[in-house]
Amino acid sequence: MTMDVRGFVPSRFKIVRSIGGGATGDVYEAIDRERDARVALKALRNLQAHAVTRFKREFRALQDVDHPNLVAMNELIEERGELFLTMEMVDGVDFLTWVVADPARLRPALIELCRGLGALHARGKIHRDVKPSNVLVTAEGRVVVLDFGLLADAEQGDTWTGQAIVGTPQYMAPEQAAGQPPGPAADWYAVGVMLFEVLTGRLPYEGPLMKILLDKQRDEPPDPEGLAPGAPPDLLALCRSLLRFDPDQRPTGGAILRRLGRAPTGRPVPAAATSLSMTQSAPFVGRDAELAVLADALAACSAHDRPEAVLIEGSSGVGKTTLMRAFSRGLDDGVAVLSGRCYERESVSYKAFDGVLEDVARLLSRLEPADAAAMLPLHAAQLAQVFPALKRVKAFADAPPSRGAPVDSRELRDRVFGALRELLIRLARGRRIVLALDDLQWADEDSLALLAELLRPPEAPPLLLAATMRPPADGHAAAAQRIREVCPQVRTIALGPLDDAAARELAQLLVAVHGLTGAVDLDLLSREAAGHPLLLDELVRHAADAGAAPGAALRLEDAVAARVDALEPEARRLAELVAFAGHPLYQETLARAADVAPERVGRLVSALRLANLVRTGGARAALTVEPSHDRVRAAIAARLASDTHAELHRVLAVAIEGSPQPGQEAIL
Repeated sequence: MTMDVRGFVPSRFKIVRSIGGGATGDVYEAIDRERDARVALKALRNLQAHAVTRFKREFRALQDVDHPNLVAMNELIEERGELFLTMEMVDGVDFLTWVVADPARLRPALIELCRGLGALHARGKIHRDVKPSNVLVTAEGRVVVLDFGLLADAEQGDTWTGQAIVGTPQYMAPEQAAGQPPGPAADWYAVGVMLFEVLTGRLPYEGPLMKILLDKQRDEPPDPEGLAPGAPPDLLALCRSLLRFDPDQRPTGGAILRRLGRAPTGRPVPAAATSLSMTQSAPFVGRDAELAVLADALAACSAHDRPEAVLIEGSSGVGKTTLMRAFSRGLDDGVAVLSGRCYERESVSYKAFDGVLEDVARLLSRLEPADAAAMLPLHAAQLAQVFPALKRVKAFADAPPSRGAPVDSRELRDRVFGALRELLIRLARGRRIVLALDDLQWADEDSLALLAELLRPPEAPPLLLAATMRPPADGHAAAAQRIREVCPQVRTIALGPLDDAAARELAQLLVAVHGLTGAVDLDLLSREAAGHPLLLDELVRHAADAGAAPGAALRLEDAVAARVDALEPEARRLAELVAFAGHPLYQETLARAADVAPERVGRLVSALRLANLVRTGGARAALTVEPSHDRVRAAIAARLASDTHAELHRVLAVAIEGSPQPGQEAIL
């Protein structure tokens, strides 16, 4: 059967059927030929600035969280100037259809919905568009939250929408309808509307959209009991609580779960959603010498009117990002921090600079219109064509197109590079600039070429590049090499474990966060972790989960064992194979060895990565998986019964021999 596809679709995908579509794009069920996996493929057809930003946000929102009640994102792809993302293919019906068909389904479905949103909130993120059509339920009863295009950070909000009203009015909380920054309580209000709709068969506020928005500001919702007198009293009471006007009076996620008869059970994949080591609020201690290197480099930018670069190299979980954030937070108002991050599972151009140009646009939007217009570089319109975030600034939106005959792709690229260089030079005249790039080892070639042009003398913008990356020894030398080729002023921070005093201080902070003060020996704790922040976090959370008795010995092996035991069987099998191999394995090889379906292995590996058991490298079909730390590998391998070694070796050998990728023979 020939599928009628609107617009271009990358050739690696075979379209099976259309799932849905609208003004901004289309969603298809597809087969990823590279991975032989069934996926949902979402194509963006509206390339306006706000649509591009929301599309990328939808993908990136879930890169640091894994939960069975949140849809799993696979890849963000750019091809022929169009954007696509792939995600887990969820076969199901919307929340309302599912629970109305059988009232007994309501309570279990609410529990799963609350767990999914709770995992999102634990990451400091607000969905802002919770409604039945954005919640699917599979035939097995698994609830899956979708569509994260309106997601916002709880601490920062959405600085672009400002007082604008975003979301679906019928499910919007009163504060959201008033244009105020929403918190987690806004998502819980939407859950209350969904519960009201299930219990009563109608929405609490009806009529034209503007009337709904106004009514939410002045009128209490109707009592659901009057419309559904036979409904369970506890659900009626919960519905009333969720629909309270004051967000502070609504129950939290944990309170909702307790009222539904289930205490919050923690993590389906342990700690993936709540690990302090992966949140922006992770405690920061020590690192005085490293902060001094960064401060000296920034001072040198101003003193010598030239760019400086500091490369922060270190293993996964050692605190690279935490160090860079601590440095950025300590800067005064005269410094503009332009932040970007390279995501591993993205195949898009200039991915290191997406966040940077968002920050540039925010900075320009705060200037007087005349001052913003004075910043416009030559070829501003073409710069905004490549980085649509700039079109949110009126001066860029109104910038006339470049005159003359059309140019080829090489000349267009040169113009864009020159325009950004000129823009940063002008911005630097009134402030110091820090270009903070995270995970630069995943940078694409276009990002590295642009970065090299910004740093290339003479008369380069006097900015500080602070970039985090994995060590060159891990096979990630390309980015550092490109920077050193064009910027003579490069300093390297080889970030290792914390010293004894700092490790003890971090242990004390983590122990206090988990309510374990006095229950564990801080010196023993910091020594067991050998100063590694991630391992220290693992030990403390294990102590909290296990209810460690005062003075009890804490061993990393026990923490890892508890983590592995809590995994679902397929994920546990993958972790054991990775530990037994002791070398990086291609993800597809790992899937074959574990006999896991290709469409499932990505989610399972993501869960292991976010549980701090493995780390990944490469991209697409060449993605590799290896233990996150040698002590984690040893702890898992030590649990494997000796009589299983032969079978593990056999399945690995068969999978490797059948692999199209070379370089794994050493494992045999």
